[in-house]
Amino acid sequence: SSRIELRMDVPDELSCVCDRRGLYRVVSNLVDNAIKYNRAGGWVEVRGAETEGGVQLVVEDSGIGIPAEELGAVMQRFYRIDQARTPGQGGLGLGLAIVKHMVLQMGGNLVLDSREGVGTVATLILPKTTRRTEPAD
Repeated sequence: SSRIELRMDVPDELSCVCDRRGLYRVVSNLVDNAIKYNRAGGWVEVRGAETEGGVQLVVEDSGIGIPAEELGAVMQRFYRIDQARTPGQGGLGLGLAIVKHMVLQMGGNLVLDSREGVGTVATLILPKTTRRTEPAD
């Protein structure tokens, strides 16, 4: 088995305005991809932080990476990275297109940065929780 180390660095108090099930699907999809396109003995790290405009979640991996010329295309529906490069990794390639769409629907954004042979960083930005301080009537 290709043992992948999963690291987490997300503060317990981190919160945002979002569709909980949608966020779960988005993050699990990003982590799933990071594991699937990784290398033996590699790692996947999930980091969370509060930013000025909201909440940032980062899924970074030590995987095979995405060639620069394919980076924009992977966000499009039905796109799949060349089969020859990822033998046995079947699928329709819906993953990232659906993930990006879901994030946009939550009022957020998803940015991919990748270097072939180095790994991929997926950065998810979501709006911050609006907390009401005055008691409700």
